[in-house]
Amino acid sequence: MLRNKSSAFLLSCIALPLSIAFTYSQGIAATPGKLRPLSVKACNTLQADLASVLKKKTRQVFVNTNAPFEDQISKGKGTACRLTVSSTGKSFKSIADIATPISAIMTKQGWKEDPAYAADGPEGKAINLRFAYAIAFRKGNDLSVLDIKSSLPKSVKCPSNTPVTTCYDQAKSEQIMYKITLNAARTAK
Repeated sequence: MLRNKSSAFLLSCIALPLSIAFTYSQGIAATPGKLRPLSVKACNTLQADLASVLKKKTRQVFVNTNAPFEDQISKGKGTACRLTVSSTGKSFKSIADIATPISAIMTKQGWKEDPAYAADGPEGKAINLRFAYAIAFRKGNDLSVLDIKSSLPKSVKCPSNTPVTTCYDQAKSEQIMYKITLNAARTAK
């Protein structure tokens, strides 16, 4: 129990910084800052690992080491190392078949999942004839955001009263297109 004003002041001096530190560590109120790409070496490592877990050749994982990027949570802006891969349903049965091995390799490299960025669960959200999935990882001042989108071509007819999942189930595997994007950036100090 607090008995005087100096104890209350001391408690507020300790509690406020601790709550700010906790909030920042949870990714909830990260301060906007200038973002810059990871080192070329770190970007190349991510490229090789992404190619490996997706069973692609390294050259099939396109790299832009200076791509424009905005952190949607902190609103920090700058550039990132952007890795992009396209594939079809012949290679992957679902978004989870893509996200699970990528999450595993990120965790193995010391990245920790940041739930503040998670969007719509393991099978994504229906957007017209699309599904989307997003998840982010942090390692120190580094932020990596994984975005997976799947879509069907316009040639796949989907009646408006039919669930999009039914349209995906009826589509041929080569008609299901996946775009996988991983942006990795560091907050400049």
